[in-house]
Amino acid sequence: MVGRSRTMWAFRLTCPMCGAQSFIAAVVGDQPSDDEVSISRPEPAHDDNTPITEDDVVAMRRFLENFNGDFKSLFSRGSRGSV
Repeated sequence: MVGRSRTMWAFRLTCPMCGAQSFIAAVVGDQPSDDEVSISRPEPAHDDNTPITEDDVVAMRRFLENFNGDFKSLFSRGSRGSV
């Protein structure tokens, strides 16, 4: 994580194979909504020593190709969104 503010989280990702870098900024609303849910910390998909695989990257790419930017729906109650 590069940084975060009340309304934005910023990440810099680097591919360990080719060194390609990406910057990701997620903008979130600063006003709680009526349907806001408590978010618990999920179990990590990988423990700290497990490298991200090519399949992980392909799955994320497929997800992002179809993602419309609607974080509210993505994290809403009952959402089954997965990568």
